[in-house]
Amino acid sequence: MAYLGRGSPQTPHRRARRENAGMTIASTTVANSGSSTNGATTQFSFAFHIADYGDVEAEDQIVVRLVTTATGAETVLTRGTSAGQYSVSINADQTASPGGSITTISTYASGYKIWIELSPSFLQATDYQNQGAFFAETVEDQADQQARQILVLKDRQRRTPYVGVPAGASFDGEIAGPYTAGYGLVVNGSGTGFTLSASLAAGAVSSAWQAVINTASIALGWAAAGFSSVSKTLNEQTTQALMRTTGLGVTTVADTLITQTTQPLMRTTGLGVDIQGYLFGLTLSNNGSDATNDIDIAAGQAADATGAVRMALAASLTKRLDAAWAVGAGNGGLDTGSIDNTTYHVWLIMRSDTGVVDALFSTSASSPTMPANYDYKRRIGSILRESSAIVGFVQNGDKFTRKAIANDINAANPGTAAVSRALSVPAGISVEAIISVSIADSTPVGSVYVLLSDLATTDAVAGVTNANFGVNSGAAITLQSSLTIRTSTAREIRSRLSSSDASVALRLNTIGWIDTRGRLA
Repeated sequence: MAYLGRGSPQTPHRRARRENAGMTIASTTVANSGSSTNGATTQFSFAFHIADYGDVEAEDQIVVRLVTTATGAETVLTRGTSAGQYSVSINADQTASPGGSITTISTYASGYKIWIELSPSFLQATDYQNQGAFFAETVEDQADQQARQILVLKDRQRRTPYVGVPAGASFDGEIAGPYTAGYGLVVNGSGTGFTLSASLAAGAVSSAWQAVINTASIALGWAAAGFSSVSKTLNEQTTQALMRTTGLGVTTVADTLITQTTQPLMRTTGLGVDIQGYLFGLTLSNNGSDATNDIDIAAGQAADATGAVRMALAASLTKRLDAAWAVGAGNGGLDTGSIDNTTYHVWLIMRSDTGVVDALFSTSASSPTMPANYDYKRRIGSILRESSAIVGFVQNGDKFTRKAIANDINAANPGTAAVSRALSVPAGISVEAIISVSIADSTPVGSVYVLLSDLATTDAVAGVTNANFGVNSGAAITLQSSLTIRTSTAREIRSRLSSSDASVALRLNTIGWIDTRGRLA
């Protein structure tokens, strides 16, 4: 007991401890952060302010807990010299170096933590005497002890559930009965206070779930619920991707497959199936009712131009060249502009958001004007419009045959120099032109050799070893042959003759063309 009055009796030991205890408390720390055991360490420190108070020594104003890391189970250790106990060393200068350390008598293996917590005496150890002397250090001791008490209470309040200010003044924190064993605490139906409820009591849930609830850790809860290690691993994952891979053991390849949102993406991105260039069906033909302006497209399917998705036309489709594009059979198909005598490329198109597949006509062989929301395309053929009507043709796979042969070149005395000859085939793409060639020499005086070639190849002089065919006769003669020559995107091929005069004539007739329609490139 400390006195404020005629004297302040303190033993020499207590007086020395008081002089070194420090005069202020500058830290709000009331516990250490939990020191892990390792099978060797026995000394564990703490750094909160502590001092003797009245008859209670500083060494007896701490609580030491041994906590099992895996389960959270704890044992309160006691001060002493026997196994399972500990001794305390208090730092001399609590102002400069608050706290001290404990030394456990036993050595604890890994898997535990030592928690050291301030536990100040809550006794009133100062006796204030009427008209007595005023000892500042005694008052300071009392203030320090009260500060330690307040800090501990504040820390415990921080770790205690309480009703916040938004609950309002009408919320009553008193717990209404009946106080029945096993009942659980819940907010009442009006939200104005707490009550005890049987819904959380033992027996309110099945015995199996009660066993799960009563476990001390999540890991033990999994086991109590009967989860296998595989199911436990699955349920512990934090994302769907981890549930598939880590949880279910799905390989990254299979995971890529099952996460695709459409069947085409499952085949391409998921399975890595290369459908670049794929095309089946989708044969073009002149419409029987309006061959002048309409094209029929047979059912079929094709990979888009990038090979990303498969577009399927489930039923045949008729599109009009003389009207602006609109979705559906029998509607317009022109992407932009007005109808003209030129080449029109036929595109299969699809919108990925709905999967709707349609077709349109465009003068562009690479970048048609796409309708809103349509994001995939593939050129499936090209048609010609001449003399205000779609040219009649027959398609068989990649081969397009004109219903009427076009006489494109009828050149008298064509000369021996290279000449670019335009054919009646689609422009904007290179095709294999199917042509018939005739050379006539009415008054031959020697051989005439004809060389027809692709403009992309090197120009060369026509001759006996460099020709498609030739004539060599002393009498008037006309020779005809059929050839396939690759055209430029301007529909042209090159022609050269080994000799030419007024008696020589060159004729080129276009029968049709071969268009691979993006299957090969």
